[in-house]
Amino acid sequence: MSIKNSELRDRQLVCHVTIIINEEDYNLKINSVLGEFPYKSIANEPSNIYEKSVKSVNQQLLNSNTITKNIHNWLNIQNSRCP
Repeated sequence: MSIKNSELRDRQLVCHVTIIINEEDYNLKINSVLGEFPYKSIANEPSNIYEKSVKSVNQQLLNSNTITKNIHNWLNIQNSRCP
């Protein structure tokens, strides 16, 4: 698998959006949506586990010359955490 910089550029979507909303309405809607589906609280924040996994695969791809250093840096994750 080889990814070129031009391929990555073609796939990027950049959106700059400003939203004005009543905070109380927003909180009511979010709580309503979260209550409708089978969401549940988790005991531990899993982001660090996924971050390590992604970094490991990313490093393996770099070491095998499947991706370039620039793509490796672009794919690298730092300080991830759930919102």
